[in-house]
Amino acid sequence: MNNNKKNILYLGPYKQVNYLGQCSLRNLYEIIQSGSVNVVSKHISVDNSDLLDTSHIIPKQHESIDNVLGIDMIIQNLPPSFMSSNFYAKNVAIPFVDPYIDYSNSNLFTNFDMVLIDDQYSRDKIKNKHTKVEVYDQRPPIVLNNCNTEKYNFGSYSNLYKFGFIVNYQKEITFLQKLIQSFLTTFRANNKVALYLLVTSTDKEKAELESLYEDIKKSLGMTGYDKIIFMYNNCDHMDSIRLLNSLDCYISLNSYTKYSMYEKYCTQINCAYITHRDINCLNMPIMPTKTLTDLKSKYCSPTSESISQALTQSINNQIYRNNKHTNQTLSNIICKII
Repeated sequence: MNNNKKNILYLGPYKQVNYLGQCSLRNLYEIIQSGSVNVVSKHISVDNSDLLDTSHIIPKQHESIDNVLGIDMIIQNLPPSFMSSNFYAKNVAIPFVDPYIDYSNSNLFTNFDMVLIDDQYSRDKIKNKHTKVEVYDQRPPIVLNNCNTEKYNFGSYSNLYKFGFIVNYQKEITFLQKLIQSFLTTFRANNKVALYLLVTSTDKEKAELESLYEDIKKSLGMTGYDKIIFMYNNCDHMDSIRLLNSLDCYISLNSYTKYSMYEKYCTQINCAYITHRDINCLNMPIMPTKTLTDLKSKYCSPTSESISQALTQSINNQIYRNNKHTNQTLSNIICKII
């Protein structure tokens, strides 16, 4: 290491083949490119995603730790549950947080010197009296493949207004049922709208889902073309990005951080998206997300009526996104605080 520069240890999932991994890779790359600090990194897997070789982006010399006692700062770019602080270096958290959880009363970040977050709304959810919280501008992730330019060919459906939802059947079957019911009820007389569901499921669950769909259509007396198109994968990141590229509006109502990360991608490609905040504006009962436990409660999902109103708002162009830029890059903040 260069003795004239401060030494940083970066921990994050930067080799993962998903949007979380690509955001982490972008952050690590930006800090290295600043040239103002020495950086060594260690990949931390946070789920079972496949791993990619990133050696053409992150040189090997940045992936070896010679002497951890010579580290001046440890940056943890991880979900909060993976983090822990130490006492021999500055601790900086760049957490992948769920934007619908209020962390302000927790002790998660008490022993960190600073928390850096890329969203003002999330900042308000994690600020506390113990730790300084700063907002930085998240640059677009480094794309490790060409899927960022690819779209699905929907044929005769291409001219329809396309909603999309990415979901794990086993974890979110109750909400999926409610969404299908709400969508069909709302747009039963509108032949210019379609809903694409990218579902991770078993063959048995696939049959159950399609049977449910047919039952709901029958109960509503619906005939004609299918308003809902089912697509199946195994949480493949590439398929998710291709779908988002093809949509007019992404439904971001999952209760999991990795799905809320797709909101950031929608912002970058100028795709509309519906969140719990949009439903909250309708004064409907939604998720009282004060703790992680609340997310698992059966009472913490939007009502069918609130979903319908949010869908209608979107198609009527009543949902707007105002991107607030801080002009603070991640690397500049890091260099200031070290």
